[in-house]
Amino acid sequence: MRRSRSLETRGQLPTLARAWMPQGQASCIAIAMIALLPMSGSSQGIDQMVLWKGTLQLEDSRDALLVAPHAVASASGLTIADLREFRVSQYSHEGRRLRLVGRRGGGPGEFESPPLTARPMPDGGLLVAEFSGRLHRFGAAGDSARTSRVPLFPFYDARRLDDDRVLLVGWGPIAQRERAERGSLLHEWSTREQRIRKSYFVLPVADAQLALARSLGSVATVISGDTILAVFALTDTIYKFTVSDGTLVAKLPIRSSLLKRIADAPNAFRSVAERSKWLEQVSVIDALYQLRDGRLLVQFSERYGVLRRYRLLLLDASGTVLAQASEAPQLMAVAEGAGEPVLLFANRDDDEPNIWRRAELRP
Repeated sequence: MRRSRSLETRGQLPTLARAWMPQGQASCIAIAMIALLPMSGSSQGIDQMVLWKGTLQLEDSRDALLVAPHAVASASGLTIADLREFRVSQYSHEGRRLRLVGRRGGGPGEFESPPLTARPMPDGGLLVAEFSGRLHRFGAAGDSARTSRVPLFPFYDARRLDDDRVLLVGWGPIAQRERAERGSLLHEWSTREQRIRKSYFVLPVADAQLALARSLGSVATVISGDTILAVFALTDTIYKFTVSDGTLVAKLPIRSSLLKRIADAPNAFRSVAERSKWLEQVSVIDALYQLRDGRLLVQFSERYGVLRRYRLLLLDASGTVLAQASEAPQLMAVAEGAGEPVLLFANRDDDEPNIWRRAELRP
């Protein structure tokens, strides 16, 4: 069973946004002039950055194919939301499938739009963020679910903060967006009260770039102790907020010579070809990981036609570039156990979405 990887995992969010946006919203995409950020870090190949440790084959079947996976690694294994197949799978670290959750539909525990992330909870349950604004909490057995409608669109991610609070990641609240206000990206949701208690991380782009940002942007987050790290896809800064009240405590600039940022944003593309050419020049941050020792991994990409070119940065806790690979496979997840962190990459030598490559960072 060979399947084309024509829809990349994290790189497909703009496509999904266009498919699910209200009529006319997607046409607001702007063209931008791009500037290189001339800062630190010499470029190297991915083979000089990591040591390869073999492959991981995730159990696959005709009834539960992996087509467009988004993975989250935890102590219990891998949790994968399939954005094309509208379901969630859980695997052991050895690749054995443990359970399959959800299906296409509109009822509790069913997905009417793509499930963008699925994250395991301490009680064995799952927290799933659905693109169109639905939050699902599955029980430990996967056979029960509580589904809530949250006032965000697009809705990118959900992370448990405690027994009541959930960090929601997405555009909103919707009422602000309908009034053409800037809106926020991070929101504290009370599962007991079924409402947003506070919102913060106001969209960090210039007014002229708002339409562009709403069409192409998403947010990558990490929770580390009492700190939330967040980076907006079209910027070059990691923001740090407190978990307790959302206070901004620090900003870490990403000083990489590879990262291209937006410098200007006129109103519209003149043609499809012009838009495609622009997408080959702008960097989109796809993922952010924090390792146990405080170092950060940042994956970003540029689009070339239907393909994406991925790059990978390793930063220290202050944001200084320690290493950067100008060409890298897509980083699917980072698993940390007793030893060195294991980086799981898509296998660029094989188009099977269920076969990944294992690696460790070089000393």
